[in-house]
Order: sequence, then structure tokens, then C-alpha cells
Amino acid sequence: MANDKKGNILFDNDSFNEIVEFIIVIGLGFGLFIYSSNYNAFFNSKAEITQSYNSYDFIFICLYELVTISIIIKYLKYRKWICNDFNLIFAPGMILVALSLIASREFFGYLITFIFKQTEILNPLIKETNINIYSDFVSILLITIINSVYEEVLLIGYIFKRLEKLHPVLILVISFMIRESFHTYQGLESLPMVLSISIVFGVYYLKFKKLWPIIIAHGISNSIKFANEHFHWFN
Repeated sequence: MANDKKGNILFDNDSFNEIVEFIIVIGLGFGLFIYSSNYNAFFNSKAEITQSYNSYDFIFICLYELVTISIIIKYLKYRKWICNDFNLIFAPGMILVALSLIASREFFGYLITFIFKQTEILNPLIKETNINIYSDFVSILLITIINSVYEEVLLIGYIFKRLEKLHPVLILVISFMIRESFHTYQGLESLPMVLSISIVFGVYYLKFKKLWPIIIAHGISNSIKFANEHFHWFN
């Protein structure tokens, strides 16, 4: 327990350990992605124009996430976390919930995009970023499954449980900031969609405490995105 000069309690050992745990988990989970994303976005001018990913890139990301999540699980077990803390109970009806989450995310994403365009908040800063996918079916399937579980278990399951003592709005803001920090490689034009994902997924989890619908929604969204890169269904 720490005190200030007047003897008031600043924080106890448990709070300090929770802060250290949070830094370790988020640092391990997203540190490399945050560095890579922001290096490309702010220091590599060519990367701002085009991002290309092939099967080897996806396989590397999958292996990295599997190794990293294994280390994080071991560490959280040491910290007395249990599986139930992540609310991973599955029911078939969650697939329909996931579809409704996708619809809500798309609606709010386009609404936020429309507002940003009308107010021209980001227009001076936006640079068009093209993301090209050159991957086979197996690597796309793997990245869709593994990355969806990986991101939402940490960004929603872990963060919302660890920060549950804070105000819900602050939890949503922190989760959004971390999610956006490793999506900067997509350019600022992706910010409305990242914001809508953080709000829709976060509000749903705060209310219902169920993680699988969020994971499924993330996976379906990624599948559509990767398929669109290949078949060019949507602009």
C-alpha cells in the first residue's frame, strides 16, 4: 500500500499488481502489432499507399498469436484467472446474435463515416490506403479463426474483466484506443469502422457478458472482407 505525503492511500498492492498484469498482457498481446502498424502508418510513406499480405504473412501471424496466447494463458493462470472469467459458454443461438452484431456494426460504421464526411473532421488527414490480399484458402481460414478468437478474448474478455471497477464508458474508450492502435496501418478512413466495432461489441458485452457472439461476428466480418478482396463484391 502506498501513501502520499499527507498519509492518504494512493493504491494498494493488489491494484499495483493488476496494473502490472494489464501492461504485461496487453504488451505481449498487441505490442508488436502496435509497433508494426504505427511504423508503417507514420514512418514508411510507401506503406501508407499499399499494404500487401500473402499466405506466409498470415501463417506467421497465426503462429505468433498461438504462441503469445499460450504464454498469456499460463501467466493468467498464475494470476488465478479461470476460464469462466472470459464468459466463453457457447449456444447455437449465438450465431443469430452475431449476425445482429454485424448488422449493428455496419449501420453505426456507415453512420459515423457519414458524420465524419459531412463535418470534414478527418478529410485533411486521410490518405487512401490499399490493402491487397494474396493468400490461399487455408491461410485465410486460419487467420479468420485464430485472429478473431485472439483479439476478442483479449480486447473484450480480458480488458472488460480486468477493468470492471472502472466506469463502463472509460472501459469502452480504453478498449477502442487499443484496438485502433494496431489498425492504423489501414489509414484513418478505417477509424469509423473500428469505433463502431468497439462501441457495438463493447456495449453488447457490458450488457450480456457473452463473448462467443462477438468472436463469431468478428470471424464472419473478416471472412466477408477477405472474400471481397478476392472477388471484389463491394467497393
